[in-house]
Amino acid sequence: MVRSHGRLAPDALRAAAGIEAGMSIWDVDVPAAEARLRRQPWVRSARVTRELPHRVVIQVREYRPAAILAFAARLYYVAANGRVFADVGATDPHDLPYVTGLAEADLGGRESFGPRAIRRALALLHAAAHAPGGVGTVSEIHVDRVRGLVLLPVRPTVPIEVGWAGFGSRLALLPPVLAAWNGREAAMAGVSLLFDGEVIVRTRPGKAAGRRPTRT
Repeated sequence: MVRSHGRLAPDALRAAAGIEAGMSIWDVDVPAAEARLRRQPWVRSARVTRELPHRVVIQVREYRPAAILAFAARLYYVAANGRVFADVGATDPHDLPYVTGLAEADLGGRESFGPRAIRRALALLHAAAHAPGGVGTVSEIHVDRVRGLVLLPVRPTVPIEVGWAGFGSRLALLPPVLAAWNGREAAMAGVSLLFDGEVIVRTRPGKAAGRRPTRT
């Protein structure tokens, strides 16, 4: 018996565990079967148990993708805990926020720059989803080593520099500013929340009076 609700089919899980139809429950190497299952990219946890008189139960929890990491022309699913766990295939869902700006060399270990940046990007996504007034659907989080994280909402299509921390308080400053620029989004080149208590709106040349950034 397979107890799993997700992407992986029961037959695929049985095959991955090395359990064949008709096999005696005493011929199943439980630790080895669990280890083989845990090596599957989508498997977060796995447990194999014997139930007398003649049943083997496979229980699997799968990762749920929270974002897509894009680099080197390849895409990878990222779990909510920051783990990069599986390739994104051509027919797989792509409707998740993308994390960009990292290179493969950045992912050397859990405490190297890449994994830490991914965890901060996921924290920013969470903050954006719960920010008062909201920023709507997030298309991308770009990692900039110097300026920190840059949030790109679907609307308005304006990059918003948020930095590395203080996401909730910084995003809370956005709604009145975006409301003030409603209908004039094409004039906005970018927004910076890097300075505490300030929102800096950079305008496109020729789209708004003056060339200097406006502060709110």
